[in-house]
Amino acid sequence: MNVGPAERVEVAAALRGTLKQSGLIQADFARHLGTSATRLSTYLSGSTIPSAAIYLRALRLGAAFAHVRQQGLMTPDDAAEAVNRALAEGDVDFALRMILQARDDLRAGGIEADELRRVWDRRSRLIEDDRFDTLFRVIVALVSLFTGGVGVIAYIVGWIVIPEEGQKTSIAEDLVNKNRQG
Repeated sequence: MNVGPAERVEVAAALRGTLKQSGLIQADFARHLGTSATRLSTYLSGSTIPSAAIYLRALRLGAAFAHVRQQGLMTPDDAAEAVNRALAEGDVDFALRMILQARDDLRAGGIEADELRRVWDRRSRLIEDDRFDTLFRVIVALVSLFTGGVGVIAYIVGWIVIPEEGQKTSIAEDLVNKNRQG
């Protein structure tokens, strides 16, 4: 497909505008798009035209992050950073509350389920404790399934918060107690 100079300028300008709208730095925006910062730079300059899928994903991503920020909600990176800070300070309870806050913000953010999962899976900041990162990913997956998977969600939540037969504490309680002692 042959793209004229005016169209290159227009596509590049739209991408620069959506990057600015997102409030993300270029490297983080690229990660959320599923591309490299170098490749994104070629799109932003107009030297390379992105695929229609990348272009549309960029526009949706910029609008979603702008909406989340306007509503005062946590972005995926904000949530990961808050959990890491809490864990570094030894405050497991607050880390768990931040994960639940992120879940609530996801629901309120208005991002479509499929896009939501991609955005959170591609966040630029990871939770340093693998157990919490796994919990975070499970919650994101559950939220994205929420509209059609209430039974699955109830099962998994029950599995996390209800003690197994013969046990006095749940998986969640064990995690909190272990971190309080350690």
